[in-house]
Amino acid sequence: MTFEHVGWLVINILLPFFLPLLGILPFKILPLPLGVKVRFIALIKDGQLCWAAIAMGASALFEYLNASRENLAAFSYNGSLLFVLSLAMFLAMGLAAGGAIFNTEYLKSPYSLKNWIRHYKTLIGSFIISVLTAIFASALHFVI
Repeated sequence: MTFEHVGWLVINILLPFFLPLLGILPFKILPLPLGVKVRFIALIKDGQLCWAAIAMGASALFEYLNASRENLAAFSYNGSLLFVLSLAMFLAMGLAAGGAIFNTEYLKSPYSLKNWIRHYKTLIGSFIISVLTAIFASALHFVI
């Protein structure tokens, strides 16, 4: 794997996932008003990872369509991958928008894995869609 490939993965895949987490870290240090708790899960519990999936997918589509202008044969060859990526982005849009409207309450303890998965199903769905979108975007990039 070349430096350019690693750079592409960092910029287009890792940063959309991890920059929001890094953005909340200063609030863990700052003195906040009483009753305000900084929780990492607040960033992703309502499907917000899907916004990163939409950005990754849009970037991959732009990159691919720009490259396909020079090689039209590649466009027809990867049509199914483009369709699946577009479908994942459409699902991500619905999940992210729905999560913005329907707020998930924080799970109260005691925690169990079964209850956690059942309670945070929007988070689980957004994680799956985001990972799949990252895989499809990477496949498109490295196929070009």
